[in-house]
Amino acid sequence: MFPEVIRKRDDRWPPLIITVGNVSDGFTADPTAATVNFTMVKRSDHASIKVDDKAASIQNVSLNDDETYRAELVYTWAVGDLDTVEEYDGEFTVTIGGTPARVPEGKKNEDGTIEDKFIPLTVVERIGT
Repeated sequence: MFPEVIRKRDDRWPPLIITVGNVSDGFTADPTAATVNFTMVKRSDHASIKVDDKAASIQNVSLNDDETYRAELVYTWAVGDLDTVEEYDGEFTVTIGGTPARVPEGKKNEDGTIEDKFIPLTVVERIGT
């Protein structure tokens, strides 16, 4: 599972960074020129959009031994992204050569359950104003 990302209300540093392709689940095509966007929705209903398909970036692209590509997907928080204490789910959309892919894409366990469908994010209250 992706570890829970926890940020205090209104704190925009550090950016959200997710590494893809650490082992053998990398990109099959070179993602260097990919277009990357990030979306974040309220976890309880997946209908309340907090971050709506905002521009993100791809960094530190490298080739793995299995000929797949490893890369970091980076979203820099904007004003208003983290202003509400709440639990959210997020995902990146990576478009390579006109073909979009969602990250994470999810993994099916032996018992049939699916995990890693989203990046879990929680905004918690901070001390003071």
